[in-house]
Amino acid sequence: MGHTLTSYAPPDMFYSILPDHHTVKETNDEWRYQRKLMQDLMAPAFLNNIAAPQLYASFMDLIRLWTEKMRLVKGHPFSAKQDVYDTALEAIWAAVFGSEGTATITRNQIELLSRRKSMDLPPSPDDAIEFERAPAPPVFEAVLKLTDGLEYVGKSPFPRPLGFVMRHFFPSTRKNLQIKDRAMAEEIGKAEGRMAENKGDNARMTNAVDHMLRREQMAAEKQNRAPNYQSKVMSAEVSS
Repeated sequence: MGHTLTSYAPPDMFYSILPDHHTVKETNDEWRYQRKLMQDLMAPAFLNNIAAPQLYASFMDLIRLWTEKMRLVKGHPFSAKQDVYDTALEAIWAAVFGSEGTATITRNQIELLSRRKSMDLPPSPDDAIEFERAPAPPVFEAVLKLTDGLEYVGKSPFPRPLGFVMRHFFPSTRKNLQIKDRAMAEEIGKAEGRMAENKGDNARMTNAVDHMLRREQMAAEKQNRAPNYQSKVMSAEVSS
C-alpha cells in the first residue's frame, strides 16, 4: 500500500493498520529479518525490470483516462486528484503482485467513459465537471480508506493509542483490514504456487511478493525450519 506520512514518525502511524510491520519494532534480529524480506526490492534489477514497466503501464492508463475525460468535457476543467491517487495505488499493486488479470479503478473508469458519447455541460466554461466513479475492486477501496485513516491518525496528539482503538473498535477499519488481509493471503498463496512452478528460477519472478517469498525460503533453509509464507509478518511487509 502507498502511505502519505505527515508530521508524526512512521511507527506511530503504521501501528494502526500494520502492527507487525518492521517500522513499529525495535532494531533487533526480528527487525533485521523483516528488512531482509525486502532486500531485493531496491536493487536496480527489480526497479528497472519490474517496477518501472508496471509504473509506465499504470500511468499510460491514466493518460487514456484523461483523454476520455477531455473528449467529454470540451474544455471544462475537472479534478485530477483522485485519478492520480488511484493510479499510484494501482502502480504499486502491480509492482508488488503483478498486473495479470487485475481489474483496476482506472481501467474500469476508462471502460465506463468510453461508452459515453457526450455529457451535460454547465454554461460557464470555468465550471468544473464532476465524473461518476466506476466501481473499484473491493481490496482497492479498502486500501484507499485505510490509507486515509493514516492521515487521521497522524493528526492526533496520541497516534498510537488512537491506532489501537481504530484497529480493534472501529467497525469500518476492522472491515477494511479483513478485506485487505484476505487479499494479502490470496496473493501470497498465488506466489507460493508460482514458486513451486518456477522451481527456483529467479528469472521468472515478475513481482515483489515472489522475491519476498524467496527470501523467506532462504531464511528458513538457513535456520533449518519450514518456511512460513502466510505469517502476520509476511502479510504486513507485503501490505506496505
